[in-house]
Amino acid sequence: MAFAGTDDHRSLNIMKSSRLSSLSEPCHDEVDIFRDSNRVEEVVSVRTENLATAYRRLKQAYQFQRPFLKLDTQGFDVEIVSSAKNVLREFIGLQSELAVKKLYANSVDFRSAITLYQECGFQLSAFVPNNAGHFPQLHSPHGIRTSHVHRRQEESMKSKGTYL
Repeated sequence: MAFAGTDDHRSLNIMKSSRLSSLSEPCHDEVDIFRDSNRVEEVVSVRTENLATAYRRLKQAYQFQRPFLKLDTQGFDVEIVSSAKNVLREFIGLQSELAVKKLYANSVDFRSAITLYQECGFQLSAFVPNNAGHFPQLHSPHGIRTSHVHRRQEESMKSKGTYL
């Protein structure tokens, strides 16, 4: 099972380096350093689930109160968040991996992702390097990926009684 924008089935691209496998096609226009490892070796069909569907299912099963959402979906974080805005207010925070240089065809510019997360009520709290040895080569043709950690704005949390 994989998270996506819809409850359906999709093709999952198994890359030479399995940690780069994605529902999206690889893209080497901006980042050449992963050209060999980020190439499709096999394609398999997987069941996909929308975040809202998964949230309701898991909430019923585990009765959690203050979930934290960590996304690392190889280029699909924005699609997942966009399709489930109605449940995002239930999350105390979210962590999303953003590409400063795109590795996947359907990736969204990191600035657009940050704007979306802010529109959903989250506030940027940290930049964390993700690929040791490639940070901070932000302007290098070799590229970089970074993790973003967002958390719900404190005032919103206090008003809901969820602030520690």
